[in-house]
Amino acid sequence: MSSSTPPGWYDDGHGALRWWDGEQWTEHTHPLPQPDGNPSAAEASSPAEPPVVTEASLVESQQPTASADTATPTDALPPVPQAPTGPAPVFEDDRSAHPAIASVSAHPGPVPPHPGPVPPHPGAVPPYAGAGPAQHGTGEAPQRKSKLWIVFVVLGALLLGLIILAAVFIPRFVADLLDPTGGRPGDGGIAQDADMRAAEQVVADYDDAWDDIDCTAYQATLTPAYLTAYGYADCADFDQAATVFNESVDDYEVNVISSTREGDTIYVETVESFVQVLDEAGLPLENPVPGSFSYSYTLVSDGSGWLIDDFVESQP
Repeated sequence: MSSSTPPGWYDDGHGALRWWDGEQWTEHTHPLPQPDGNPSAAEASSPAEPPVVTEASLVESQQPTASADTATPTDALPPVPQAPTGPAPVFEDDRSAHPAIASVSAHPGPVPPHPGPVPPHPGAVPPYAGAGPAQHGTGEAPQRKSKLWIVFVVLGALLLGLIILAAVFIPRFVADLLDPTGGRPGDGGIAQDADMRAAEQVVADYDDAWDDIDCTAYQATLTPAYLTAYGYADCADFDQAATVFNESVDDYEVNVISSTREGDTIYVETVESFVQVLDEAGLPLENPVPGSFSYSYTLVSDGSGWLIDDFVESQP
């Protein structure tokens, strides 16, 4: 930096007198003279100002001084010279001797950016080499999937199995309560069913005897007590009654509705349908009239089979 300021000691603005050789600042410094007394806090905090020019220093400064070629900072500390007429030199640090800070401006300013990226912390966990690219997001650990659904599936399967078992075994249990034999072999079930089928067949034979006008077959289906009290013990009477019956009706059918057993007695319930073709006087009807009756037959065992001991018309 060039200037018209003569060489000498000048306040460098950093709290010291620094030697100005006429062309640039040097490294030679000297403390500023301190006035008597302690400076106030306000004076201490204010920037350094050039020393006050006194009359004595003014007289001394007018005396001849060493030339620029002979003046050195080792000479005795001269008095503070009179303020030069030219602009006061501005102290600039010689940063050429310090390469690390040579690029930093003397004037305080913003901190320059870091010359390079911050290296990763040595303790940081590196990304897994076998995985895909690192996913940068929230950084949260992946949530574990709940396996509670497995418990619900198992419970549902058990509940379904219980329902199926109940649907299979409860009806059987109820049937066993109502019918202890249950129709099972070895406990009389088959024999009981056979007896009821035999009783139903006796009722059918009784109807066939009327259709065929067969007195012998007719009498074979009845107990002696019933035959004597209510039946036709004389076959001639039966033949006459059966003939009138067949002439009066057509399509006579017997349908067994149910059979039940109580001890040694079997009850057979029937609905017997027909078409009446003659009136009460025995004359043909212009329009045949269909009809039906419901009967309840009571059958008892004679030791070798089943016989009709009574039958009455029942209400439908």
